[in-house]
Amino acid sequence: MRDVKAHEQVFAFLTGQYEDAHIQEARDMVTVEILDPATPPEKKSRPPRMTMILGAFLLSTAMSVGFAALRGEERTTPVMRAVAGD
Repeated sequence: MRDVKAHEQVFAFLTGQYEDAHIQEARDMVTVEILDPATPPEKKSRPPRMTMILGAFLLSTAMSVGFAALRGEERTTPVMRAVAGD
């Protein structure tokens, strides 16, 4: 009998805490307010594709020429020397 009373008291205590937590959670709820309605943009925004392609082409060409200039003639084959007239 004593255990039943103790369990009832624990249950009543935990039920009260659960309800208090539930009320506190509802009170702490963040509300979102819409300040201005959404409107479509006047001009579409997109990345400048041709500028990016041209920049990538020029950068890769400059890097290739620089790499070839740094490597020099150390890697040329005899066939290439014969064609060049060396």
